[in-house]
Amino acid sequence: MTHFTLRAGSCVGCALLSAALLSASCGDSESQPPGPDPLEVPEGCNPLASDVDCLLPFPSDFYRTEGDDGVRVRISDAAMPRFEDVPIDVTAAHPLDGYSVGTPIIASFGEPIDDASFVFWIDDIDRSTTPESQTTVIDAETGEAVPHFAEIDPRATDLARQALIVRPLVRLAANHRYVVGLHGITRLDGSVIDAPKGFASLRDEGGKAHSSLEAMSAHYEADVFPLLESFGLERTELQLAWDFTTRSEESAAGDMLAIREDMRERLSQAPPTVTVVGVEDAVSEHIARRIELTIEVPLYVSSPDVGATLTASPPIATEMVPVPVTVWIPPSVMNRAPGDPPARLLQFGHGFFGSRYESNDFPSAFADAHGFVVVGADWWGMSEADRNHVAASFVENPATVLAFTDRVHQGMANYIALAAAAKGPIAALPELQIQGAPAYDPATLYFYGISMGQILGQTYFALSPDAERAAFSVGGANLSIMMFRASPFQPFLALLQTQMPDALDHQKFAAIAQLNFDRIDPLTYAPYIFDEPLPGAPPDRGVVMQFGVADSTVPNLGTYFAAKIIGVPLLEGAGEAFPPWLPTTTAPATKAALTPFDFGDEPNYAAAPADANDVHNEVRKLGAAQTQISDFFRPDGVITNTCDGVCDPE
Repeated sequence: MTHFTLRAGSCVGCALLSAALLSASCGDSESQPPGPDPLEVPEGCNPLASDVDCLLPFPSDFYRTEGDDGVRVRISDAAMPRFEDVPIDVTAAHPLDGYSVGTPIIASFGEPIDDASFVFWIDDIDRSTTPESQTTVIDAETGEAVPHFAEIDPRATDLARQALIVRPLVRLAANHRYVVGLHGITRLDGSVIDAPKGFASLRDEGGKAHSSLEAMSAHYEADVFPLLESFGLERTELQLAWDFTTRSEESAAGDMLAIREDMRERLSQAPPTVTVVGVEDAVSEHIARRIELTIEVPLYVSSPDVGATLTASPPIATEMVPVPVTVWIPPSVMNRAPGDPPARLLQFGHGFFGSRYESNDFPSAFADAHGFVVVGADWWGMSEADRNHVAASFVENPATVLAFTDRVHQGMANYIALAAAAKGPIAALPELQIQGAPAYDPATLYFYGISMGQILGQTYFALSPDAERAAFSVGGANLSIMMFRASPFQPFLALLQTQMPDALDHQKFAAIAQLNFDRIDPLTYAPYIFDEPLPGAPPDRGVVMQFGVADSTVPNLGTYFAAKIIGVPLLEGAGEAFPPWLPTTTAPATKAALTPFDFGDEPNYAAAPADANDVHNEVRKLGAAQTQISDFFRPDGVITNTCDGVCDPE
């Protein structure tokens, strides 16, 4: 565990006395070497709170420095979380020029704290932007306070190592500096907690306790303390303050956007080559024909195999590879009468480390009931084929556990290619002809993603040159918000516990891991859906989003956050107007809406529920949910409340 303490007070006193005697006995002090610092700061540690933890507070521009390769975040080995006492840097493969726009902000005071007065995410978030809030985050570029909530880690058993976590409830601006201030934090008995020794010295005496603090003093006096004071915080009451800078869009999304542009250029010249591998008829009640295909896709990673990584930045395609894809035709489409209109085209995104063959089940039933032909591919990087590799890498070489995000970049290229193929050569295949015409209308492509299919699907939808409307179900955004509240992550956290027993280190690991996940997380790509569409994106895009209240698999907070940063308001009348910080809209909505389905389960707002529920899997089965999507998936479709009032299964 990364945990450092000061030496005994007597040693510090000896050092101070020695320095004082040396100064008093010498007539020419300038000719003498400087005395020892009265505060010990272990090498590589942030001096602000090194008596509590080496890394914290995080994120911090203490670790963002200029070098031969420009400005980079360079976290020292001493500050990194450790697996079996080995520092683990999961960001080494992809240099960073700043921190995540969805970063958790973590601090610790080394003793139990009272969170009773914190602004929590179910509260009036506007309170977090006032000087009365115990936690403050200010955009230094604009001077505006950032809406956020604060919490303490409910999983920690050692309350002295319980993280204080501040979570912005907006997507932070890229390449902006933010200033954080904490004040009024109390112990469980109500007494005010002391500031960490390093910060107290910086606040009260210009950092005289250590040379590294003195080096920070000018910056704090010019750029940190004045901003917090002008906001209304008393300098003397600050218990901790620091600043950090978010990364550039290029740093987070550059590789993915380069792949998208290369794919778009290639597809403008010719559609993907399609090869039929096999055809099976009368597969099941809802599958009249299943067609196995391959499409040729440029390869941007080192091989088509699991574990492959990007070999260049920006990525360069080295060859063309066949990618397996599948088409499902339901009986309602296969048996249509002459003159009936063609079916609609649906691209499906599967769940957490699953496969395209999830469409053998629910998606095929949905397609049969509502007249869709379904196309699907595996999410390379987070598919069933990748699962064992990712698990093994966590045990055998933890520093590479997040390398699968490189292969997700290839997965996005595959999905872009599949959409282009479905709108072109796949529609023309003889196996797709019914009554002398294509089985589906290739002019319009709709996307439906469930669970991870929503999470990665939001990123894909932002990138896609072809998908015009999307249905997102029971997913979310921002891994660091979802991880500790989601039941599928609990086995991972249990394994993490065996290698890293300190709960505070778990929070630090998740915060650093988010820097890697930024490269695929929809929080990075959310603006490209509505606010800043990429070149060649379809105009007038639309999104319908659905979730189940108290979902134990993907926490509602992750869904609300996704809706907030994309710009999907809550549909009035379908459920409670909750949370209070999410905008609302009325039906019929032409652009976007979020619909809750309430099965009566009690939500846990702070952690993963002790008992898992089946809410996650039940939403998709509801007739009202299916009808809402089908009605919207038309060129002139709108989003309506298809429930009889509040959406519940009763």
